[in-house]
Order: sequence, then C-alpha cells, then structure tokens
Amino acid sequence: MKPLLLENTHRKLYIYFLLLLAFGVSLGKFIMSIAIISLTLNWLFEGGFKQKLKKNKELKYAPTILSGAFIIQVLWLFQTQVFSDGIDDLRIKLPLLFLPIIIGTTPSLSNLELKKVTYSFILGLLISSIIVFCADLGFITPKKTTGTFRDISLFMSHIRYSSLVSFGMVVLLFLVHKTKYKIHSIFLFLWFMFILYILQSITGIICLLLAVCLYVSIKTYKEGFMKNTLSILILIIPIISLTIYSTTIFIDHKKIKDKNELLNLSTLTPLGEKYIHDKSSLETENGYLLWINVAPKEAEKTWNERSKKTFSGKDEKNQALKYTLYRYLTSKGLKKDREGVLALSNADIKKIEEGITTSVNYNLFEKRLRSVLFELNNYKNLKTSNNHSVTQRITFLQIAKQLIKENFFFGKGTGGTKQAYKKYYTSEKKGLSSKNQLRAHNQFITDFINLGLFGFIFWLITLIYPIIKTKNTINLLYAPFLTIIIISFLADDMLERQAGVTIFAGINTFLLFGIKNKDYSSES
Repeated sequence: MKPLLLENTHRKLYIYFLLLLAFGVSLGKFIMSIAIISLTLNWLFEGGFKQKLKKNKELKYAPTILSGAFIIQVLWLFQTQVFSDGIDDLRIKLPLLFLPIIIGTTPSLSNLELKKVTYSFILGLLISSIIVFCADLGFITPKKTTGTFRDISLFMSHIRYSSLVSFGMVVLLFLVHKTKYKIHSIFLFLWFMFILYILQSITGIICLLLAVCLYVSIKTYKEGFMKNTLSILILIIPIISLTIYSTTIFIDHKKIKDKNELLNLSTLTPLGEKYIHDKSSLETENGYLLWINVAPKEAEKTWNERSKKTFSGKDEKNQALKYTLYRYLTSKGLKKDREGVLALSNADIKKIEEGITTSVNYNLFEKRLRSVLFELNNYKNLKTSNNHSVTQRITFLQIAKQLIKENFFFGKGTGGTKQAYKKYYTSEKKGLSSKNQLRAHNQFITDFINLGLFGFIFWLITLIYPIIKTKNTINLLYAPFLTIIIISFLADDMLERQAGVTIFAGINTFLLFGIKNKDYSSES
C-alpha cells in the first residue's frame, strides 16, 4: 500500500501525535484519545507494511506479542456472563492493541525527536500538577468522588497520577545528568515532590523511593561508584531521614499517655451517667486511649445542643460523626461526656463537622501515615474496614480469593470481575457500605479473576516476553518505570481505566521500542 501523503509528512505527523500523547497522558481522556486515534489513522494511511513487518521481525515480534495482552482479553469473551461488561472492558483496553504495533513497527526516534517527546511529557505533567495544586487551594473545584484529598487529582485517580508523577521525577533525575537545563530539572523535581506530598499518596512515595534507588543503582553499576558518590549521598540522606521520621511517628502512635489512668477509672460522670470503659482496646488518638471514659447519652445530648449536625448522623467526609467526635475529644485528652463536649471551642466543633478526627495539626505526610496506622490498628482489633482505603483492600482481596476459587482455571471472562463482585455483595456485605463495595484494587488479582490460571499465565507472558527480548532489564529509565508499574498494579486496578491503560501502554511501548539509543548516552 502506497502512503497517502509523502513519507516525510507521515513521519512528521507521527512525531506530532506522539508529542500530543506524551503531553496529554497526564491531562485526561480527551487529549489521550485524540492522540491515539490520530496515531492509528496515520499508521494505516502511511502504508509501508513490508518495512513495518520487517521491523517487527527484527524485534522478534515483541510488539505483536505485547499486543497479545489485548487479544487474550478478546479470546476470553467466551467466559463473560455479562457481554456488555466484556465489550466495555475491551474498549478501555484498546491502547494495548494499537500502541505496541504502531510504535513498535515505526522507525525509532532520533535523539532530537526523543528530546521533544521528553519535554512534551514534562510540560503536560507540569500543567496538570499546577491544576492539581489550584484544586488543593480551592481555586478550582475538585472532584466530589470521595470527599477527601484524593479528589484534587482531577484527571485520573490519585494513585495513577502519583505513579505518573513518580516516573516524571525519575525522568527529571535523568535530565539533571543529560541536559544543560540542570537547575530547571532540579526545580521541577522539587515541585513534583511537593505535589506528591499534597496528594498524600503512600503508593506514589513508595514508587518514587524504589524507582530512584533503582535508577541510582543502575547508574552506579554502569559508571562506577566514584562518579556517582554525590548522587548516592543525596539519595541516602533523605531515605534515612524519612525512615527515622516514620519510625518516630510509629513509636509515638503506639505510646499510651494515660495508661496509668486504667488503674483509677471513674465509674460515673459528674452528672451520674455510667462510663463505658473498654480496657481491652488499645486504640489511641494522640496517645490517649479511645474507648475509656465514654458517656454516649451525655455526649449525644450536649453535641446536639452545640451543632446542627446530629450526633447519630455523618460528618462532611461521610464518616459516622459520633466516632469523629470521640476521636477528636480523645486527641485533646478530654472525656467523652458533657464536660468534654462543652470544653470544645467553636473552632473545634467546626473541625469535627468537617470530619477532622484530631486536634493536633500534623503535616500532611504524618497525618496520612497516622491515618494508615489507625486503620491497621482498627482492623486488627475490630475487623472492620469500611471507609478505610488501606484496610478495605484487605477485604477486597479476601473476596477475590473466593471468586478465584469459583473459576480457577478459566476465570470469569473479560470484564467479569465487575459482575462477580456485584453478585458477591448481594449476599455478603463484608461490613462495607454501598459506595465502598468496590473491586480488587490489584491488577494482577483482577486479571486472575477474569482470565483464570491459564489466561493469566498467557497474559503475563505477553508482558514479560518483550522486556526479555529487548533487553531492557537494566535500562536507566525502563527498570524504574517497570518498578513503578508493578507497584501500581499491586495497589490499583491500573488497566481498568483509560488513563491507566494509556500510561502503561504508551510509556511501556515507547521505552521498549520507540527509542534508538537505549543507553540514552547523548546529551539532550
């Protein structure tokens, strides 16, 4: 087939649409979709399929094998009970089919073209991060999905976005060594670190730490220790500092300030209500035991006198308000009775109504870490996970274990996870409210449920084969990216939304097949 336009024109269009994809991968579905559709049409009209087949063969058919991740989903439609769910799943995953073939059979990028794509990616990430920051400040209305900090990530889930930011920071670390714009790269690195901080994404922080560690390790392995002494020191100091800081928070969280009070607990409130004391519970808030000195009748009556939000209702984060009140009172060392509620200021009342559970003004990192520790402790003691994002994942995985057993070898079919979880929740709620009755939040588990053992093995092969054949395991950028993807797959259903599919298919394919110089040795 002859090209519709001049060969050079198709090449220019390919680069232009690749720039658009790199720019738009952090800015939502519209730009991503336009870029992928345009790349596909340009590839088809360009023709030259003999040369494309030749390049595919030179790459040991790795692009075709990678596209096989989509073909497997097509084949497994025969297992799907709700066909519309399967079709919808295929629609979302279309980039897995197109991008490996398009990028894998098109001549690789020159250093100048690579430079343009890299800067386009960073520019898009910068613009999206500024929008996220404006949403955090309240200049832009955030999403209203969860009522939490997660809603400031406007273009995709905060986990997917934080993973993308983490990879962007690795790219900037690379640019510090390769570009003349070193100061700009350092400044942007620090800016994105701040964005990760306000996103409060534990997954993003883990992605960043492991990816940067791997990047420096590979660089040291290739160039020697002496050339990278400064990089190693710059890496080690913050990691040690963060470890010490986190350990201090953990120790403080476990510390009980009023342990001696257990020996001399009051039986009655000053007004005569009998206190409830659960001495077996070691749950704390700011070091004070949560489930002692509880007088629910007094607390309810007094709270309802002071607030328009009822004691038995919900706070603005959709949490049971009475528990928010109990935690807040405990954090101040107050009893959960009339005197305790009366001791609260009007500002305290407003914070409780907003869903703030502690009177202590922690920084965002400490606040998030303490929240996770509280979730884990609460789950350990009460076996409840509702409204707790970390421990809910434990519940989701417990359900997944049952679903996998039902169709172990061939799975539920493409998109079958959605109906499988929905059916499970009709008979067993697992203590989760309807809005929290979600799916696995783990891409590996999701695909095991969908594809079963046999399909899952084939699916893994399609992802691993191209990495082995292109020898990217110790690549400066690919190895950190792969680390980020694996962590993201473990923490989220990464490939169940278009943003996640495009991040994986686009960047993965680009790093595997789209770059001529895999060592990125030239200056950019």
